[in-house]
Amino acid sequence: MKYQIIALDIDGTLLGSDNKISPATRTALDRAYHNGLKVILCTGRRFRTARRFSIELGFDAPIVTNCGALIKNPQTEETLYRNALDVSRCEALMHFLLERSDSVVTYLDTPLDTNRDFVICDRASSSASFQKYLAIHRGLYYLLPDGRLPEGSIPIGICVIEDRERLNQIEMEVQKHFGSSVQEHIMGSVPVLGPVLEMFAPGTTKWNALCTWAETLDVHPDGIVAAGDEMNDMEMISKAGLGAAMGNARQEIKDVADLVLPSNDEDGIVALVQHLLESMEEK
Repeated sequence: MKYQIIALDIDGTLLGSDNKISPATRTALDRAYHNGLKVILCTGRRFRTARRFSIELGFDAPIVTNCGALIKNPQTEETLYRNALDVSRCEALMHFLLERSDSVVTYLDTPLDTNRDFVICDRASSSASFQKYLAIHRGLYYLLPDGRLPEGSIPIGICVIEDRERLNQIEMEVQKHFGSSVQEHIMGSVPVLGPVLEMFAPGTTKWNALCTWAETLDVHPDGIVAAGDEMNDMEMISKAGLGAAMGNARQEIKDVADLVLPSNDEDGIVALVQHLLESMEEK
């Protein structure tokens, strides 16, 4: 089957370690687009910080954000798909986590002009990386003074920022207490934050969101190419028609990939596009 969609993670995949799209990568993706391939970004980032890369590329595709909890139109900001956490379940989970960590973030689906993307409980004892994150995003969050979400909130995910050993312990406790009502995974390294434990509504994955969008285009999963480097990319890489792991990817990701590319600092996406265009010519 001819490939029709290229789904790309952002950090560690589309971007180099300088947090930029290289000119070579941009040129390669332009070639892919003009050869009939749709290019969609699928990221763990929230919409505000992912949107600019989609606009920079200029392709007519939405963005999968928050590890698959949302699909949004980067131009209109319209939410096209959402797998939100139940508010009462989210508040119970927040209280549970705040008993175990001072560095808890609850992400919301809100219009950009509200300038409030997430909710935090700002405590002096929270981690240094968490305090740095708040400093960078000052003014973009609500405080949680009474333990309840702001009225009308649509929570889409929660993360905890701690060292890896502590996150492992918290994850086990979440699994024991909340079971299958919460879906969780640990990311080894998130920009600024470091390792984080992320929690979402059941069924929240980049792959599920990507397939929802592909279905609107009548594209079968075998027609999707997916590339990434982290644990939240594993499902889409293992289930896509062609799954590609970056050279800088975790070994678990490389183990399930059909193709291992050069690293993000070696224009691995250029190699992927070249591989795809050559395979299209052969057919």
